[in-house]
Amino acid sequence: QNPQSGRLYKRLMQVCASENLMAEGRAIGMLCAQTECDVRACLHTLQFLSGRGGQKVCVADVQSSAAGQRDRTVHAMQAWDNIFSKPK
Repeated sequence: QNPQSGRLYKRLMQVCASENLMAEGRAIGMLCAQTECDVRACLHTLQFLSGRGGQKVCVADVQSSAAGQRDRTVHAMQAWDNIFSKPK
């Protein structure tokens, strides 16, 4: 656990408490790791999970969410350019 994830973990736990959202500590830690400490992604995921009506955010909720999964779509021509272009 790096210092940044520790600070984010503490802050997210504070946010959950202030929003009356119960969350497992392990779930928040996993959320920090999956999003690579992306604050906005963490907050959006917590907002989504709280809107589902669950009483508590648990590890299974974080695992089933798309947290940290960014769109990495590359078009075919772009892939060919990346493969065959000279490094800069």
